[in-house]
Amino acid sequence: MRRRWKAVVYLSVSLGVLAPAPAGLPLAHADETSFQCMGFEQSTREKSIEYEIENSCDSKQACSLAWTVQCEDDKGKTTERSRKSERFTLEPAGTKAVSLSAESCKQSWRIEEVTWKCDEVK
Repeated sequence: MRRRWKAVVYLSVSLGVLAPAPAGLPLAHADETSFQCMGFEQSTREKSIEYEIENSCDSKQACSLAWTVQCEDDKGKTTERSRKSERFTLEPAGTKAVSLSAESCKQSWRIEEVTWKCDEVK
């Protein structure tokens, strides 16, 4: 199942289980032009969220994906929080897999504040 988003999903993960985003919550954001022809497919693994990103634009795209990983102890107290990002270029009809990993977390974890942006490469 592929979803195209103006806004990427706000992700809240605890003990490796994806919790649904509250209704009406903006998922993340991207600029209007890149939304038109970019597709994202999301899947959850044991300690990561995987995105398959597809460029159906007629032009090459320079993209960035950013997110926050938060580790928590068994009482819900934050033990570590870090901002991560990845930049990549997609050819027309190209795809890229990006893993948002929480492998460093010992107990509960969250991946949230996911944002993306793609711009045409001229």
